[in-house]
Amino acid sequence: MGTTERTGVGRPFTGARSAAMPVDVVGVGANSIDFVYRLPAYPRPDSAFAKLPITEHWISCGGQVTTALATCAAMGLSTSYIGTIGSDAHGRRMRDELQRRGIDLSHAITRDAGNPFAVILVDDREGERVVLWHRDPRL
Repeated sequence: MGTTERTGVGRPFTGARSAAMPVDVVGVGANSIDFVYRLPAYPRPDSAFAKLPITEHWISCGGQVTTALATCAAMGLSTSYIGTIGSDAHGRRMRDELQRRGIDLSHAITRDAGNPFAVILVDDREGERVVLWHRDPRL
């Protein structure tokens, strides 16, 4: 059982994009820091599955919009993110990762709030997942 930092492949950020430069893909929406836990089964109170070992766990930058933008950037398309990012450590991590992948953040807004996050429980037997999420209303 170990912690793995999962980051994808993307082209490095080369600098800020000029407002006059065209962009191939613009993504508008939310982002999320994902805490993913693989479990041998889903926990069930008052059963043999009330306490479970974690098979594997990792933290990754997620969210449907930002994941799609990261994929597009990895394919060589120019991308720009429009959305809010929290000012906490998770928000800084998200901003750093998006910039590392070459996603333009000139239209992203940083708010004095915690970045959205999700806890994702994955059942190793079935491959199904449960997502618990939190988004600060100030975002």
